[in-house]
Amino acid sequence: MAKILMIESDASVRNQMKIALESEGYQVEETGEGKTAVDSVRQYCPDVIVLSVELSQGQNGYILCNRLRKDEELKDIPIVLTGNPDGFAAHAKLKAKANQYVPKPINSQLLLTSVSRCLPATDTPDLVGEESADDNSLGELVLLDADESTQIQPPFTEPMDVTFEMDSATSAIEPDLVPEVALDTDPGYSSFELEGLQGGAPVADLNAERDKEITDLKKQVSELSAELTRRETQMKALAQRTDALAAEKKHLEPQVAQLQIELDALKLEHETFVKHAEERTTAGDQLERLQAQSQTDQRNREKLRKALSIALQLLGEPSPPQGIS
Repeated sequence: MAKILMIESDASVRNQMKIALESEGYQVEETGEGKTAVDSVRQYCPDVIVLSVELSQGQNGYILCNRLRKDEELKDIPIVLTGNPDGFAAHAKLKAKANQYVPKPINSQLLLTSVSRCLPATDTPDLVGEESADDNSLGELVLLDADESTQIQPPFTEPMDVTFEMDSATSAIEPDLVPEVALDTDPGYSSFELEGLQGGAPVADLNAERDKEITDLKKQVSELSAELTRRETQMKALAQRTDALAAEKKHLEPQVAQLQIELDALKLEHETFVKHAEERTTAGDQLERLQAQSQTDQRNREKLRKALSIALQLLGEPSPPQGIS
């Protein structure tokens, strides 16, 4: 059996519609939250959405219907719009229109008929006296009160031909009595639909939503422009710093070259000093060896002199002078 999602903030109306729909075997899910309605649709994946024009938390059924029609994943789900019928004729001319319209107070039989028209024949309960309607048109809508009926022929084939038949004492409302509201061009509507829009709550709400979106976009553009300006300023400062560093490098290049020459000279001087030090070390070693050899020779001469003196004494010869070596 088909799944129905009701988006209605009024608990009593929601309960009335739920009882009527469940009595026909539909699986009914309900929510009274307007802000999370799109998430509920995405989560529940209903076959039909019954959407109220009047929602809580500042939400509006006309605006929500427009959002659903622009969502690639949800745009094909049939929508039955409920609420004050004053804005139905104007909303039905929009590209983002609902499939069926049911006025409040809710007539349960009319609600069931509207829901059945949104479903394939296999998912539609048998409703006596009802005919199927084309999915792409509003069709003939019968609005039932307790003891009288109102009939609307929507302006699809005959634009601006809107009549309300209440009773013999009520005359048809002329289209030119309904004030026209100029809309900003929107890609979601054709030129014919824009020209045919008439005054009412849905037009004002859609304009308000578009004005809010434009304001938000302007704010984002302003923030991005400020960020771009800030980054451009940073880039200019970095470029100036780069130029200053390049100029400083150019100024220091001669000094760096001179320092390199001095460094090379110091290296050469150091190498020469090390070489001389090594040579001096070698000379010192040689001197020490010569001094040691001289001392050894001196001692040997002293021993030789003493030996010679003793030999001469033994021979009776006088001792040699001390200076003889």
